[in-house]
Amino acid sequence: GGFRPFPFTGASSNFEKWPFASDSNATDVADVPTGTADGAGHSSYVAGYAAGGDNGGNLQAIQKFTFASNSNGAISGQLSQARRSVGGSHSREAGYTHGGYNPARDTIDKFNFASDGDANALPGTLTQARLTSGGNGSGDFGYAVGGLTVPGVRVDIIERYPFSADAGAGDVGDLAQGRHSVSSQDSLTHGYSTGGQCAGGSTTHTISKFPFASGSTNDSDVGELSQIGATGFGVSSFTHGYKVGGYNGGVKGDIEKFAFA
Repeated sequence: GGFRPFPFTGASSNFEKWPFASDSNATDVADVPTGTADGAGHSSYVAGYAAGGDNGGNLQAIQKFTFASNSNGAISGQLSQARRSVGGSHSREAGYTHGGYNPARDTIDKFNFASDGDANALPGTLTQARLTSGGNGSGDFGYAVGGLTVPGVRVDIIERYPFSADAGAGDVGDLAQGRHSVSSQDSLTHGYSTGGQCAGGSTTHTISKFPFASGSTNDSDVGELSQIGATGFGVSSFTHGYKVGGYNGGVKGDIEKFAFA
């Protein structure tokens, strides 16, 4: 997938991979059926998923591709609503897609990894409807971080919802500043938010983190990306976080890496 430029000029259907063991460029390995931008990304142990997004209109499809083979993906199910600008998290068993746009949504959807099928909207929701929020996940909780409300207020909320029960989210902390369109990365102990857009439309290169162990905590700045940028997406290995692509006056193709330790 890829970034949704303004005005919309198209979305990518390719997916790429690069090795964590060496710092090298990504390669295009296959395609999903429908090009998408502004969707949510999820991972099980064996497959990756792109949920929702934009292809000149809001998408409802959940698209799946397997890690073991460089073969094209397939549609494995549908979200409860067609929407773009969504955030996402995942447990070991399921993917969760939260928020989104057109109109602004507070929905949390859940779909199981064990079998293909449609997502179900949880009976609980986010604390407020918003779009372009980040998405982090610990072993026990999913997190919706920051975001943008309509009409255009950048929020600093960190809220979480439990994986053990189909319940709504609760406010557990704040970002150091309200921002949206962050990229999200996870270590075993912390959630990270990188880049994003702040009040007044300024774009940042901040790397911030918050601990998973505490039930209520604010995040703190821990470093900076080499370039300012919003959107893009986050990837995590056991030792490093990656910010991939993004936008800052033009579409970016960089892969940036930072250590969790």
